[in-house]
Amino acid sequence: MAYEALQVVDGHYIASTSFASTDQYCGVFYSTATNTPPDVRITITSGGFCNGILDDLGAETSGSAVRVVVYGKSKLRFSSTHGAIAVNDPIYVRGDGTFNNVSSSGFYPVGWSLDSLAADTSGIITGWVQPSINQRTT
Repeated sequence: MAYEALQVVDGHYIASTSFASTDQYCGVFYSTATNTPPDVRITITSGGFCNGILDDLGAETSGSAVRVVVYGKSKLRFSSTHGAIAVNDPIYVRGDGTFNNVSSSGFYPVGWSLDSLAADTSGIITGWVQPSINQRTT
């Protein structure tokens, strides 16, 4: 278990690939394209819907069971290109699975930040995960 806090997790989904340590805390979605039960894939559409956060990499091999946080407190991975993150900023997934606080009316919110992070700084911060089934409206 990577983060000890209130969480709702899915633990019976399997990795679509061999996840690397840089994939941990990225946004993921479930797909039935390859495996049953659904497999876990890193989100590839900026602002797109994600099912949750890849919390535990499992055995780090394709087909191994992984943990996905679908609700609650989790860590979130940010790449080195984003605006300054403030506490309570709405968070969106980027095309590489990392997160951003850039808002757009067509983006699905994943949750909000519980920590701050300087602009253009890669890092992992705490956030509240509550993926939206509706697009955000501004």
